[in-house]
Amino acid sequence: MLLLYGLSSFLSIVMFFTGLSLHIGVTYGYYNATASSSTTFSACPVFPSEIALLLERFKQHTIQGQEAYSLITGYSPMEKASKENDDLTVISLEELKQRENALQSKLTQISSALSSMQDQFASNDEAWNEAEEETKKAAAIIEQLSAFTKTVDMNCLVHEGDSVLTDFKQFLDSNSFVAISLKEQGVQVYEALDTTGTAAHQDSQSDTLTTDQSHSAEDRYHEVQAEIKEAYQAYTKLKSTFQSELRQVRDEISSRAQEQEKSAASEVIPDHEDHEEPPPVAEQLPTDVDVPAE
Repeated sequence: MLLLYGLSSFLSIVMFFTGLSLHIGVTYGYYNATASSSTTFSACPVFPSEIALLLERFKQHTIQGQEAYSLITGYSPMEKASKENDDLTVISLEELKQRENALQSKLTQISSALSSMQDQFASNDEAWNEAEEETKKAAAIIEQLSAFTKTVDMNCLVHEGDSVLTDFKQFLDSNSFVAISLKEQGVQVYEALDTTGTAAHQDSQSDTLTTDQSHSAEDRYHEVQAEIKEAYQAYTKLKSTFQSELRQVRDEISSRAQEQEKSAASEVIPDHEDHEEPPPVAEQLPTDVDVPAE
């Protein structure tokens, strides 16, 4: 009986420790799995939401740069003035005065045009600097995204089925402002971030950009500024020509005025004080008048 009681107690103790060990094993295993998952999650230096934000910022900087670039405009030159007859001596005085007024009007227009060209040239510089600054910001984002694709696990960068990448690719394909080199980097980032494998099967429009774009934005900016400089020089030369013509017209008008004065002076009648008048006759009494006696 005593032996049976002892055996029962031993079995109870064995069952207790066996149950305790199983409970500890399950608890540790759950904790270990949870800790491993938490470690993987916290190791991401960047998350898909941040990648989406960077892609959106790239688009915004590009759009702002494009808007600034659209303000860059050239200058349309005036029609070249036809040269009038240079022989001013055969032109009537009335026609000379009409030409004088016309030349004064042209000089006023040219002065206004020169001022406008100076303002446009400065405005283009300001617009280009702003566009260039926005382009640099967009390029910095692409560089950052490119670095992420090489150093960060893809699970940290994108969500499967996210439309952000598709929108980014469509923006690259449809935007003509982005430089070709930057667009190529953007396509590389898209292909690296695309975990669905659709990038390899899509027809990229970026391959045709080199034929569609004969000049980059920077080339066009320098061309416009060169055109304004050329127009400014031409207008300055034209202004000098008109000023010379105006002086000639005014000299002719002045010369004719002097001739008229001389002609008028030669026709003046001599003054009366240049001729001697006979002395006045003394008044005499008539001789046939009777004189009364005293």
